[in-house]
Amino acid sequence: MVRLKLTDKEWYAEIADKVLQAIDKVAKEAYPHEGGGFLFGRYDGLTVYVTYMEKPIKYRATRYSFERDVDEKQFERIQREHQVHYVGEWHSHTNGKSQYSSRDIRSMAEIAEYETTRIKTPLLLIEAASKNGAKGYTLYLYDNKKLLRYGHC
Repeated sequence: MVRLKLTDKEWYAEIADKVLQAIDKVAKEAYPHEGGGFLFGRYDGLTVYVTYMEKPIKYRATRYSFERDVDEKQFERIQREHQVHYVGEWHSHTNGKSQYSSRDIRSMAEIAEYETTRIKTPLLLIEAASKNGAKGYTLYLYDNKKLLRYGHC
């Protein structure tokens, strides 16, 4: 389990090791393209627990981008079977860094307004990916049109 604190706030995130391992597996399989998916978990006070990850059923990926479609039946199945809620997104930056881009900010703004996801402050986890696996991860929280950094692991 990785525990991170949101910069300048008393908010925390805990990411299960199995989630990071699953993300790394998907990112390696997608290489040299970006990989990505959905993050699920639960909130308890000021802490979000990320306990499950799943790839979207439909997506488009290139070396420099990852775009997914939301299948409402997939979301309903995951939430029912795993007793979790949607908490955000993840994607890899191939041979890059885990710093967000202007495209990432725009995407998170759209997600915050999207009816199916129903979340105003989604998480964004970015993996700095290589053909050998993760070089690192950075977790962000989208809030008030900004991405706030939880931390790097």
